[in-house]
Amino acid sequence: MTGFHKTDERTLQSRRLPAALLSIALIVGLAMLLASCGQATRLPVTYNITDWSDVQTALNDARNGDTIDLSALWSPSVQQPTFKIPSGLSLTIIGHSKVNFLGVAFNCAGSNTLTIRNLEMTTTNNQNAATLAFSGKNNTLILVGENELQNSKASLLDGFGSAIGVARGAELVIQGAGNLNIRVDNCGAGIGGGLHNDGGSMTIETDNSGGAGQLVVAAYNGGAGIGGGLGGAGGDITINSGTLIIKTFNDAAGIGGGAGGAGGNLIMNGGNLTVQANQGNSIGLGGGLAGAAGTLTMTGGVLMVGGNSQAINTSIAGLPNTYIWWASAGQSLDWNAAKNSVNQPFNPSASDLLIRIEAATVLGIAVTPAALNLNSGSTQAFTANVSTMGGASTDVSWSLAGNNSAQTVVDASGLLTVGADETANSLTITATSQADPGISGSVTVTVHPAGS
Repeated sequence: MTGFHKTDERTLQSRRLPAALLSIALIVGLAMLLASCGQATRLPVTYNITDWSDVQTALNDARNGDTIDLSALWSPSVQQPTFKIPSGLSLTIIGHSKVNFLGVAFNCAGSNTLTIRNLEMTTTNNQNAATLAFSGKNNTLILVGENELQNSKASLLDGFGSAIGVARGAELVIQGAGNLNIRVDNCGAGIGGGLHNDGGSMTIETDNSGGAGQLVVAAYNGGAGIGGGLGGAGGDITINSGTLIIKTFNDAAGIGGGAGGAGGNLIMNGGNLTVQANQGNSIGLGGGLAGAAGTLTMTGGVLMVGGNSQAINTSIAGLPNTYIWWASAGQSLDWNAAKNSVNQPFNPSASDLLIRIEAATVLGIAVTPAALNLNSGSTQAFTANVSTMGGASTDVSWSLAGNNSAQTVVDASGLLTVGADETANSLTITATSQADPGISGSVTVTVHPAGS
């Protein structure tokens, strides 16, 4: 008996009509349709798996948009052969919520878009294999729901892989609004290369606008949180958005090289990154212990990083306006403005150094007072309340719209004068950030004739 069945499959096929009913126009139209389509249209299929032995069969049969539903399965009794996802395939894998599949691993052959939903997997002593591996270029991992990936071991053997394998030459973009917890107990990276392997090209751009989109990585025994495995370099890592919490141990970097591995290149354009590298000569960012330094370029986001051996082992190619160093003794060296060390991600020991780097960002503008009524010939002062981080400028430019009188103006301080001859019923007052012209705040003023 097969271990899966298909649901939700419908194929649109052309129907053969009696020849006497076919007009020449219909024949021509049908021929054109078949020529343009090339084949029948197939809607997505869900494979409901009930036996682990049928997973690979379903993957081989699947087409773009299909779903592999593992929610009826329990953890297998033995380590399964690594399941192969054919190249160019876009599909969804659904796990069994709150059930960790021990001894399960998937390998994407390349150019794959994989969505995982409520998937928990742990591969154990699966040499040279990651729990979820991506080969080649143009790969995307989309997170939905609560997910957990682990690469564990019973003994220290050579050749262990990472939790999410992205070795040198491979590319992966991680997206979605789901959460993902990663733990690696061997010598591989959390995301990146396995033992002695460099990390590839990795981009993080998860969506945490709804409170999710959080990526938590813990890597032990010499592999970086994101980057190279033990002895491997960090590769190229870009963070555009999302919340990342990285914990690393035993001589590796939180993001960058594994123990002894070079740091690679980190570009941070946005998001919130916290790196806790406070055990076993671990390093926050850059090269692992005894590894060559990496590079850090930062144009946005907030970075909190600490390391037992060294907080940052990188050359810094670019920084936003605020660069704050906090040491355990409490002193603050801020190149722009004094800041307090509030909301620290962890309490470093006496030998640790915690660094916070913030982009100078304008978050929003609220204009007060809010909507109000004014008579023609009157004045009103407005205030722009500018919310920023990283020491961004709070300066604004004031503008006015909707007036009919040349005597109605708003000056550089936000003082509105309504002309005595103003005939407009309403005016719009806007404060626009000088640091980021794309950020503004407005209020509407209702105008009444003088004496009304």
